[in-house]
Amino acid sequence: MKKAILGLGSAFLMLGSIQSAAHAISLTGSTININGNDIGIVTEDNTGKEWIRLDEVGFRVSPDAALNDTRWTGAGFRVATIPDVNGLVEAFFMASPAPFVVDADGGPSYTPQTGEPTTDDWRALFGQCGSICRGIPAVSRSYFNDGNGFDWFGAGARSSRNSFIFFDLNANSDRLANSSVFLVRDSADVPTPALLPGLIGMGVAAIRKRKKENA
Repeated sequence: MKKAILGLGSAFLMLGSIQSAAHAISLTGSTININGNDIGIVTEDNTGKEWIRLDEVGFRVSPDAALNDTRWTGAGFRVATIPDVNGLVEAFFMASPAPFVVDADGGPSYTPQTGEPTTDDWRALFGQCGSICRGIPAVSRSYFNDGNGFDWFGAGARSSRNSFIFFDLNANSDRLANSSVFLVRDSADVPTPALLPGLIGMGVAAIRKRKKENA
C-alpha cells in the first residue's frame, strides 16, 4: 500500500512538472557582439537558433533592406522561413504542436488562453516595431519568407493588442509599414576563426600524447 501511495505521489509530481512546463517559454533573451555593438537576440533553448530582436532590426524595414544589411548577413543571419517561424511559436508556447500554425495561405488570429504566454511576453522578448501610441504598445510583428514572397506575423496593437495575427501579403496587396523582419541563424556553436588555431593546437597535442603512450 505504501509503495502504491509513493507511486501515486510520483505520478502527481510528474504531472505537475508537465503542466507548469506547458506554460513556460523555451526562449532566452541575451546579447551578442556584432561589429563592436551589443545586439539583443532571442535564443531557442532546444535548437540554439538565434533571432535578432525586432527593435534591433528596425522599424519599417523591408525584407530587401534587411538582406542588404551586411551587419546581419555578415554574421550569418537570414530572413526566417515558415518552418523557422513555426519552430519559434512552438518554443514560445513550449508546446508541439503549438496552439496555431503559420502557413503560406493564411494563418492565425489567436488570443492566448489563461496560463499561456501572452503578447506582452512576446513584446518583452522581441521588442516593438514602433512607438507606443496613446499608452498602448505598438505592433511587434515581422516579415518572413513564405516560399513565394513575404508575409508577416506577430503581436497586434490597439484592438488586437492581445492577439497574435497573420497577414498574407500574397493575397493582400497592402503592406503595413509598421513591421520589422524576422532574422534568424542556426546554432552559433561554430568555432570562430580566432579560436581555430588554439583548437588545432590542442588537437595536435592530444595526438602526440596518444602516440607517445602507444609507443
